[in-house]
Amino acid sequence: MTEGLFQTLVTTSGAIVCAKDAKGRYVFVNSQFTEDFNASGKSLVGATDLDLFPQEVAERLRRHDEIALGENGSSVQEEAIRLDGEERIYLFNRFSLPEEASGARLGIIAFEITQRAKVEDDLLVSRSFFEGILDIAADAIISIDEDQRIILFNQGAERIFGYTAEEALGQPLDMLLPMGARPMHRHHIGQFGRSEVGARQMGERGAIAGRRKDGTVFPAEASISRMRLRGRTTFTAILRDVSEARRAEDAIKSLNTDLKHRAAQLENANRELEAFSYSVSHDLRAPLRSIDGFSQLLVEDFGAELPGEAQDSLQRIRAASQRMAQLIDDILALSRVTRTSIDRRGVDLSAMAMAIAEDLRQEEPQRNVTFVIPQDLAAEADPHLIQVLLNNLLGNAWKYTGKHASARIEFGRFTDSRGRIVYFVRDDGAGFDMAYANKLFGAFQRLHAASEYAGSGIGLATVQRIVHKHGGEVWAEGAVEQGATFYFTLR
Repeated sequence: MTEGLFQTLVTTSGAIVCAKDAKGRYVFVNSQFTEDFNASGKSLVGATDLDLFPQEVAERLRRHDEIALGENGSSVQEEAIRLDGEERIYLFNRFSLPEEASGARLGIIAFEITQRAKVEDDLLVSRSFFEGILDIAADAIISIDEDQRIILFNQGAERIFGYTAEEALGQPLDMLLPMGARPMHRHHIGQFGRSEVGARQMGERGAIAGRRKDGTVFPAEASISRMRLRGRTTFTAILRDVSEARRAEDAIKSLNTDLKHRAAQLENANRELEAFSYSVSHDLRAPLRSIDGFSQLLVEDFGAELPGEAQDSLQRIRAASQRMAQLIDDILALSRVTRTSIDRRGVDLSAMAMAIAEDLRQEEPQRNVTFVIPQDLAAEADPHLIQVLLNNLLGNAWKYTGKHASARIEFGRFTDSRGRIVYFVRDDGAGFDMAYANKLFGAFQRLHAASEYAGSGIGLATVQRIVHKHGGEVWAEGAVEQGATFYFTLR
């Protein structure tokens, strides 16, 4: 009865049961062994591991058999080959048998643990992956137990606090807190440790203070979560040193305060500029008109009685007063450009440029000038300011080609290597020396004498301010007596 029960257990247990003699030959195998490893279906009694497995597997099994016989038993995890050719993992339990007539010396009971081994490997990989993430995290990740002792201290925490993990693990959390913050922190942890609602709220980021190994205190942001592990409560904090961010915030606040102060100063300066513009417009124009008017009356009423030199002097006085009046107009125009706000809308640049070209032709119909203006030039810009810009650029091109018998003036656009739309006005007139290009856009800067070409030196400064108010750039290229090209962008 007992023998039959034992045989039933061996046959139906699902475990591999076998026995070997001193030479490694199988003297007994159960049905599970046969199912897993008997590829031929023949009797396995008398076979060795070399008859059943690849040489590498067989030799490994033999070594472990010898160790078990020498040590009176062993438990080893093995990889073996099944009938389907797939590697499976077994836990082999070997034990010595007493000498019997059957010749059996080594008993083996093996259980397949492939799935368990894979789970263990996956867990090991997951743990390595998790530990890797902890180590590369820039933030400090710290866990404490119910006694508020540190049980996790990653490399980010080492960098931020200055302690090594060996110095921190097992120590009370108070070592990382300023003295004044410790009671409040203990109270805070105690409250949330007893409250389920509070535990969820702790995931929110909050401001705290930290204390480094060297004693310095720094501001930090921490997100704290509570977990239950094996019946014990743990708290994990992800903490970020925000010292640089706070310094940046302070710098921004200081800058904003300074900007407000400067804005107030600028507003005062603008009011003063408006007052000055009003004064210039009214107080200076009146005397200039008087000078010009009385000079003209002298010429008209007493011209015949005046010697030629006196008449020439009066004409010079009139010309100077008129130039001064024009200069005042240009200064006021530049001032208005500076103060004017942008009103962007669609502008037909082609139509605007053609109208300006026609006005220039009517002023000097005797000149032989060819204008090249495509039909499809348009932009999103302030119409009034762009009118001023094109008046200046096309007017300059007209002026500086005046000494040539014939001239060509072109207004166009292209897309540059940076993807920007670039507009240009090109002429073949007097040009300029590129060595002085940096002076072109300065107020009152002239590269040609007033006796050669009339002007106040304000026009290109006005162009530059208009372009800058549109968020663009302006530059020029030229050569003496080979013309000039002025480029501008409008953002």
